[in-house]
Amino acid sequence: KFASSCVFRPSMATFSKVDFQNFLENDNLKSREKWRELFQEDLFFMKPCETLTEKRDLTFKRLQRAANSHIATVYDLRDNPTNIFAAHEMLSFIDCSLAISYSVQYNLYGGSLLSLGTAKHTKHLQRVDDMSDIGCFALTEIGYGSNTIELETT
Repeated sequence: KFASSCVFRPSMATFSKVDFQNFLENDNLKSREKWRELFQEDLFFMKPCETLTEKRDLTFKRLQRAANSHIATVYDLRDNPTNIFAAHEMLSFIDCSLAISYSVQYNLYGGSLLSLGTAKHTKHLQRVDDMSDIGCFALTEIGYGSNTIELETT
């Protein structure tokens, strides 16, 4: 008896789809709409990849296209951080490896330049946005190499 009272019936909804979407996505609505428009391009459609190389190539092409869209920039980390968070969220709907690659490029690489860099590093920020420079991330600890499972904090 209890289970039947918990069944959702769309006709019982007392809110609009737009209102619910605005509740869930309560920031950077224009940017989110631009992401949705970008995702209509064939490049972002689901594609089965035969090999790891194909998957990496597809992710990189998508990352380049996302960067060239200028929907979010490395400067948003300072000026509008929620726009970067929205970008991560939107990209993860398409492909989690794309969202992670975007995070490495913008958060780890670009964010480090933006918040830790000196005046001589600021010239590289535009190169983060246009992907003239490609960011990377390495995690290592003496005695453990890149074995993050066995890594210990000091």
